[in-house]
Amino acid sequence: MSARSNRLDRLLARKLAISRDQIPQLLAQQRIRVDGKLANDRDMLVNGFSLITFDEQVVQAHQAVYLMLHKPCGVLSATNDKRHPVAMDLVDHPARDELHIAGRLDLHSSGLLLLTNDSAWSRHLSAPDSGVYKQYAVTVKNPLDTAYVAAFAAGMHFPFENITTRPAHLEITGTHTARVSLQ
Repeated sequence: MSARSNRLDRLLARKLAISRDQIPQLLAQQRIRVDGKLANDRDMLVNGFSLITFDEQVVQAHQAVYLMLHKPCGVLSATNDKRHPVAMDLVDHPARDELHIAGRLDLHSSGLLLLTNDSAWSRHLSAPDSGVYKQYAVTVKNPLDTAYVAAFAAGMHFPFENITTRPAHLEITGTHTARVSLQ
């Protein structure tokens, strides 16, 4: 599901299987409502979450859904996988099949995952250019070295994916614990 805008006349023509030329008459007859208000502009922008009715019958009633889920270790941040249990297996919600995960955690990590059917919101939250910081409490097997602080600040190169991360802030809080802030 997307919050992407669409013109009201285009959406109604598609949903009602009528010509766009018929929309002005329906609007003049006050037969169309958007989010509970009478619609009077065929060019009005609506999105996938607008409640649209025609003669008080629902034409579109999608609602944005935002869920928080604690992902345990050993569960993949994915909607499906043949080898590992996935986060979506833990979701019991009527909109389950419409949801996707905003971000990800590694297989052996546990923590908060955000799930939604609002792709514009999840893109904004996940895109590095949006400036949204994510903060992680980290516990590691081996003791942390203060040299890691500079490595995080410089960004890290992952040859397998051929990417270099943006700089991140590492605050060592104990011999095996730290707080990581990143975009």
